[in-house]
Amino acid sequence: MKTLQQEWAAQVDSQTQPLPWQSKNKGSEQLAHILALEKTVQEYKSHVEQLEKDLINDHVSDIIDYDLQLTSAKGLLSKATQSLRQKKCALGVSAQTDLHLLRNNKWLQTQTNAHALKIRIREQLCQCKFELE
Repeated sequence: MKTLQQEWAAQVDSQTQPLPWQSKNKGSEQLAHILALEKTVQEYKSHVEQLEKDLINDHVSDIIDYDLQLTSAKGLLSKATQSLRQKKCALGVSAQTDLHLLRNNKWLQTQTNAHALKIRIREQLCQCKFELE
């Protein structure tokens, strides 16, 4: 009976959520988010490659801790890649054209690089805080 009540409450919550608002800027926000996600995926790939190079070159002192770092980095990379793929599939034809044009914009590339770096630093700070506690 308790399970049924929990399922009922979950169903009511999911069905009574408000609809998303329409906005003129929603498309450009999605494009900016996709560009930032692409930069984040590149950062994660380079981090995983660096960890694998360290393993090959035998620059690892604690293999267990290193394996945990490599596993978490690969997990973050796969999540970010999957999210990027889903967001790209959700775009329409005109938005995909805009995405292609925005990739060549130098100012926007600088902004997305800064945003990706900010996200990476924030995640590392959270991870360090979690390790200290």
